[in-house]
Amino acid sequence: MQWLSPRLAWRYARAGRPDRYRHVTFEDFVADGTGWRNATLADCLPASGWRGLRDVTEEAGYGWRFFRDTARSLTRRSLLPLFAVACGALAAAGLPPSLALPYLNLLVQKSPDASADR
Repeated sequence: MQWLSPRLAWRYARAGRPDRYRHVTFEDFVADGTGWRNATLADCLPASGWRGLRDVTEEAGYGWRFFRDTARSLTRRSLLPLFAVACGALAAAGLPPSLALPYLNLLVQKSPDASADR
């Protein structure tokens, strides 16, 4: 949901988990302290961007493969082909595939030569 606008994320949450979010207003969904933050990839990276960093999300087991292998609900399993396409497109563009997933799991590692950039 991190890549959706706040209003679309609220609708997604209500559609995907109606038992939990049906009665949650948009204002309550985005209120401070709720955990919702519409963070972008740029918000999660240092000011230097990707320079000196390497995405290790998949290697650590928290990316697309984890999402695919733990898909238990009918909704999630039925959406796997769409997520597979989106993850593949991001990987082809040189971006972390996990950015296409409905939750943000992003692990980065400093490159060995990154300490020379300091």
